[in-house]
Amino acid sequence: MSALILAETNRFLSRRMTRYFPLSLAGLMVLGIVIAIIVVNVEGTGGVNFVEDIVALQEGSSSTDVLGPMGLLIPIMAFVIGASYFGADEKAGMIEHLLTWEPRRWRLLVARAVGGGVSIFVIASLLSLFLVGLLFLLSVASDGDTSGVGDVIGPILGSVLRSGLSGAFFLLIGLGLTVVANNSTVTIVGFALWVFVVELALLSGILPRWTQWLPVSNALSFVPGSDFEVFPGPFNDSEVFEATFLYGPTMAGFRILVWGIAVIAIGALVFQRRDID
Repeated sequence: MSALILAETNRFLSRRMTRYFPLSLAGLMVLGIVIAIIVVNVEGTGGVNFVEDIVALQEGSSSTDVLGPMGLLIPIMAFVIGASYFGADEKAGMIEHLLTWEPRRWRLLVARAVGGGVSIFVIASLLSLFLVGLLFLLSVASDGDTSGVGDVIGPILGSVLRSGLSGAFFLLIGLGLTVVANNSTVTIVGFALWVFVVELALLSGILPRWTQWLPVSNALSFVPGSDFEVFPGPFNDSEVFEATFLYGPTMAGFRILVWGIAVIAIGALVFQRRDID
């Protein structure tokens, strides 16, 4: 089994999607920081304080706002890479060959889940750490105050770790759903529509409490380490501006993990029972 996991890990890392998607995100981060440096220096808005402005730490909280955007970017990246990992075999006609491996199909899927999950964990963590480095560079380039960085190293590393875990969990979701649908394009398009149209637009505004059961909404809390809160929707007029605390980031991460395990388990069951057409 270890040899199979190693082989699938090497195969996963050799794919262009695994390399180019993270590199594209890193390139966009660099572009954003360059633009920010130019704007800050041209407009003379003053230096960026790394500790107070970039990493917002409240008393009694370990929330790291600097990695808040990664709560959305990392899940999208991991899901797409996970979906395309299986989808590439489907497009290349390899699925029929894999289905002849009757007794050990589940081992193949587990090897891909483990190899891909560990790889994405490392990639996502490095991307998050890279973003922190770029923001520190922005602070230095804009003559901002970088004193006290040592006081926030712990919370930053915690968010970096959580972003890696989030990536691993969403890779499982993307891989499992593609196994069930047997079509990566359908899975990726469906995921995008669900996240941006249903989960983040409709449900968060109309039925906000439902979002506590959804993976992306929990990732937005889990990665930065913030509490999961909901704002009452339009049908709660008397409390429309009051946030309701539901649970902390640990529970948010646990719910994403449950999603990942459940979806990959369903995918394994479907793959085990699938017949050759």
